[in-house]
Amino acid sequence: MKISTQLRLSASSLAVGLALASVPGLAQDAEVQDTETAEDVAESAEEPSGTIIVSGSRIARPNLDSTVPVTSVSADEIIDGADISLGDALNDLPSLRSTFSQANSNRFIGTSGLNLLDLRGLGTNRTLVLINGRRQVGALPGDFRIDVNTIPFELLERVDVVTGGNSAIYGSEAVAGVVNFILREDYEGISVTGQSSITGRGDRDQQFIAVTAGTNFADGRGNIAVSGEYARADALFNTQRDFQTGAFNGRRQFNRTSVGVGPNTFTFFNGGVRNGNISDGTNILGLSCNTTTPALEAATCATDRNGDVFNPAGAREEALYVFNSAGRLVRNQPDLDFRRAGSNNTLGGVGSTLRNTGQLAPGLDRYTVNALARYEFSPAFEVFLEAKYQSLEALQEGQPTFRFFDEVITFDNAFLNPADADFIQNTLQPGFTGGTGFFYSRFNVDLGGRSEINEREMYRIAGGVRGDYNDDWYYEIAASYSRLDTFLTSRNQIIEQNFSNAVDAVFDGAGNIACRINTDTDTTNDDAACVPLNIFGSGSPSQAAIDYVAFDSTRDENAEQFVITAFTSGDLSSLFELPGGPIAFSVGAEYREESSFSDFDDLTQSGATFLNIIPTFDPPKFTEKSVFGEVRIPVLADIPFINEFTIEAAARYSDYNTAADKIFTWNAGAVWSPIEDLRLRGNFSKSIRVPNPSDLFSPQSQNFAFLADPCDIQNINTAGPNRVANCTAIGIAPGANFVNVDARAASLPFLTGGNPLLAEEESESYTIGMVYEPEFFPGFAMTIDYYNINITNVIAAVGAQQVLDNCFDADPGNFPNNAFCPSINPRDPATNFFADPVLVGGSFNFAALETEGIDMDFRYSTTFENDNRLSLRLLGTYVLRNVAFLDIANPTEPNRIQSELGDPTFAANFSVDYAFSDFSINYDLRYVGRQLIQEFEDEFAFNGNPPNNPLANGQRYYGDVFYQDIRVEWDVEEKATFFAGVDNLLDELPPLGLTGAGGGSGVFDNFGRTFYAGFRLDLD
Repeated sequence: MKISTQLRLSASSLAVGLALASVPGLAQDAEVQDTETAEDVAESAEEPSGTIIVSGSRIARPNLDSTVPVTSVSADEIIDGADISLGDALNDLPSLRSTFSQANSNRFIGTSGLNLLDLRGLGTNRTLVLINGRRQVGALPGDFRIDVNTIPFELLERVDVVTGGNSAIYGSEAVAGVVNFILREDYEGISVTGQSSITGRGDRDQQFIAVTAGTNFADGRGNIAVSGEYARADALFNTQRDFQTGAFNGRRQFNRTSVGVGPNTFTFFNGGVRNGNISDGTNILGLSCNTTTPALEAATCATDRNGDVFNPAGAREEALYVFNSAGRLVRNQPDLDFRRAGSNNTLGGVGSTLRNTGQLAPGLDRYTVNALARYEFSPAFEVFLEAKYQSLEALQEGQPTFRFFDEVITFDNAFLNPADADFIQNTLQPGFTGGTGFFYSRFNVDLGGRSEINEREMYRIAGGVRGDYNDDWYYEIAASYSRLDTFLTSRNQIIEQNFSNAVDAVFDGAGNIACRINTDTDTTNDDAACVPLNIFGSGSPSQAAIDYVAFDSTRDENAEQFVITAFTSGDLSSLFELPGGPIAFSVGAEYREESSFSDFDDLTQSGATFLNIIPTFDPPKFTEKSVFGEVRIPVLADIPFINEFTIEAAARYSDYNTAADKIFTWNAGAVWSPIEDLRLRGNFSKSIRVPNPSDLFSPQSQNFAFLADPCDIQNINTAGPNRVANCTAIGIAPGANFVNVDARAASLPFLTGGNPLLAEEESESYTIGMVYEPEFFPGFAMTIDYYNINITNVIAAVGAQQVLDNCFDADPGNFPNNAFCPSINPRDPATNFFADPVLVGGSFNFAALETEGIDMDFRYSTTFENDNRLSLRLLGTYVLRNVAFLDIANPTEPNRIQSELGDPTFAANFSVDYAFSDFSINYDLRYVGRQLIQEFEDEFAFNGNPPNNPLANGQRYYGDVFYQDIRVEWDVEEKATFFAGVDNLLDELPPLGLTGAGGGSGVFDNFGRTFYAGFRLDLD
């Protein structure tokens, strides 16, 4: 990402202007072409041209003053590389975590292709994303997170990133901060932009083209602009990069090589790693090693190419057998067998790599049309409109379906070679199960990887009226409606019963291979459509058999959002002024409602397919009613040691139709400028995140577990006096010697799903910073900001046993009305046994998140006598603390996140721009600090505890990484611009076997060196 001097990345109080001081309006969403010269910037800094609305506030002000840090990035500087994903480009900012990039968006059902922003790594649902200061419908029904790829490239002016809680201004979700996309208001002309890119390995081809037209009319009182965009990215499959993924030759990874706890457990890094217990052509695995005779020992005991393998107890592991491509049983003899160390993996052999399906990045097709319009009838009455339509299709592929020792193949199976059947039954079987058949495992690669086609359509229209009145007051009334429709096709699933029917293949009376259910031996459940399935050897199933067992699940979803906001702002200069100037204010109200729906096909909902049972999601409508206000009080100005002293405050009162009912949020801050060159600022915020409909009403699904009754005589005295008191309160005292026979005898049913009793998460955050622009060093500016964010009452998942224990171990003063007891169904009054189901598990308000760090921004620009221009910028984030409290059993025990994979302690961007004549060249350097291979607690003492397993990998860190990009541009007579560049110049790939396509490894670029070229034509 190019970071130039015209990129005002830091606090809005950097203010004196530079690139954005003359931008007339801030709460919009668009892409800007920044053409200011350095002289223009300096001039605008001295004479700010009018007031603007700064993100994080609704009070207009004469420059970009703010008590909170606001990082502003112009569109030119975001969209300056090979990325056609706006989210991927933004994730290069040090303050954003790559939680949902394109590369790692395939991890969950229906999320492929999404880019969800994660400010400070506190979770994508704790970063509020806005467009022109307004909301948009979420990318997932029941969820409020926005896919930033729905933001138009060509009408984007800039992006403002506000650090710290801002719920007083914008409402829920703004606990980590706000990302506000600002669109252009006065686009004029006709332009065509195109770009194409490809990696140095000839894959991940990407194209982007856009046509934009706009015009001012009525002497500039009106403007209309329309932009159409198309973007396409080829999927990048694991099989295209075996050297990186090990799709064919085995994974590259750390693997455990010894058993034990702590220092007794070691791993090592190598390539060629496979899973020994499952293969693409069917596995058979003895459950024990039989040493009764030499023949049985040779057949059933594992050896690798280095000789016999023993576990520490001295007992040999069982041998591995697989069916080869010819359908014959052969021994899988790897170079090393790690099962003695508690791993299923082998080094070498013919087990599955688990990566010969799947992707490094999804395929993407995206069409977007945007329209913006405004017309000023008078300064007091202007109408405006924003309209958007987007159609997106994302292609995702994951692992295939599989069987893992949960189904028996009988010895009379028609596809099983008789010699192999005899060997299994008479040689392997004494060390195995006995009976008429054997268990098997299989990775069904030949049935195709389970893949998803995600089709999403999003509509949004926002509009309203605004204007100036009473000389220096402003008002705005705006409404927006947006809708999301999605259709998911989940391909290459299987119908479980059909698969079992087809696998059970035998000879019928005529000597033909048939499904057993269609022969005379089984007349109870015929299925004329059944086609026998040969599972012995990869590639053995016939297409007819695949067609019989395969099924494409489908899901329809939709979500709608309606928001209406009205506010007025101004100052009290007509009444009085303080020594620092007039008091400014803003007051307003907002109403929001959200609805959502999700529904899988009937067969999937019945549980008949490989997918989990996923019931219909149809929650009640979510509503919010809020009133808000803010005030800016310029106490003093232009006196010794006080060039400016201003205090600000804001508050919001919200009424939700959930258990998170009536909520008050607020913030307060101050700016003190002792001299004109230096600005000091601080802010404190109290913010919230209310649970969304998915948190509250996700469909309940059945599970089973062995649950220990806290009031059983075995358990009642094991957890302190609270448990005794609470059990006694429901009539089960210790002296009753109560025995919960059902709980002791079997696993019990419980439900998991949404929790309608969830309350809001609460955040307290403060920032302290400085902005320094020395008069003696023209063109230089620096900002340093400290942030501290603590979130309590965090919503996190709790297991069924934990629900029981936390109910009965809580303070008796809150029993039975604490956070956990209401989720437990009433017991049988006659027996005190648990109900069926026992409880509804899911998420509860109990966890906490804490982070603090320092943002820094240094920049310098100058124009030489020959009009050449040099710009330098360094932007970095240093994390001082990032911990989570997620253990319900030990709620005060912190888990350190900082410096673990995905969360480096330090990250930075450095940029150099040099412009001369009609050419410019840009060099970007992005630094990602080293990250631990294990968890921090494994390597280092923490919170008074010794390290769990130091140096288990022989090394502690994934090393730090430097990504370097180069771009050149050529302007031709102000009518055309041609550009070309190379991203990731040194071809850095994820280290030590990471793919960059899941979890924390998304912090690394997994495409490698990428070349791109493009053009922009101005046709007016």
